[in-house]
Amino acid sequence: MSPISRVDVAVRDRLISTNDAKGVGLPKKSVKRKAYLSFEQVELLASKSASYGPLVLTMAYTGLRWGEVTALRVQDYDPAKRRLTVNENAVDVSGTIHVGKPKSHKSRSVPVAGFLVRLLNEATSGKQPLDLIFGDGRNYVRQSTSGRGWFAKAVRLSQKDDETFPRVTPHDLRHTAASLAVSAGANVKAVQRMLGHASAAMTLDTYADLFDDDLDAVAVGLDTARSSRIVTMSVSMAPKPYAKEPLLPLVSKDVGVLSLAVPVGFEPTVRFHAHNFSRVAPSAARTRNRGRVYLRLTGSCQSRLGAERIHHRHAVCARP
Repeated sequence: MSPISRVDVAVRDRLISTNDAKGVGLPKKSVKRKAYLSFEQVELLASKSASYGPLVLTMAYTGLRWGEVTALRVQDYDPAKRRLTVNENAVDVSGTIHVGKPKSHKSRSVPVAGFLVRLLNEATSGKQPLDLIFGDGRNYVRQSTSGRGWFAKAVRLSQKDDETFPRVTPHDLRHTAASLAVSAGANVKAVQRMLGHASAAMTLDTYADLFDDDLDAVAVGLDTARSSRIVTMSVSMAPKPYAKEPLLPLVSKDVGVLSLAVPVGFEPTVRFHAHNFSRVAPSAARTRNRGRVYLRLTGSCQSRLGAERIHHRHAVCARP
């Protein structure tokens, strides 16, 4: 029970008249900046962790909490489906291990990367279904709390080899798993399910910095999708001849064809017969001039009356 709710109880029991704390906003909790390891740094840390290397890799690529990964049993691992099922959570309280349900109070299935299958197969080899995957099968692997533990030592050794290696804790491997998953293309819903968050909103709130690049990706994706489907034509309401850009009348459907330039990256050039433009560009503005129908288009026109290729902005593209 929180202190404020205790005051409410005191008001209810008429021990005090009012709750002066009601409506008072609590100070915002400062958020510690998360440490993310790169793929290379994860491998380096695992190599410095000796026999705990498979445990480090499993945490960094599944996002399991320390209590969840150390509570995994052989029966929770399905090599055929490449899945780990989180059913228990082992918490160390003053030196005593207490085993209960996961933080979300629900079991969840976590995907296993292909390279982890071999490591997990070796870790489960010769063990019984109820044996723990990591450690000797009977005793839970304990998290080192001092600077002299195996994890802290592995971090120090990694920092000697890589000066950019950040100071991390075992829980930071969970953040690293989220970072690596996003960089591999996972969407927020997939990351939520992998980490066991109650909602995608919680995942976004926790790892908002990992999804900043998605805004740029949306803009690029929309631009690419539009460019691949639309050939842009610049159309004017009336013909406006330019010097050195003559109007070339095509007096019949057999006289010429128009080649439109497509955006770079979407070659080859699309070619349309002149008599089809009434269907290809029905919204194009047309005007009659001396019995001919003109369209203003950005492109080039090649006449069958001669070998010369004439580049211009105005062309007669329909029959009179």
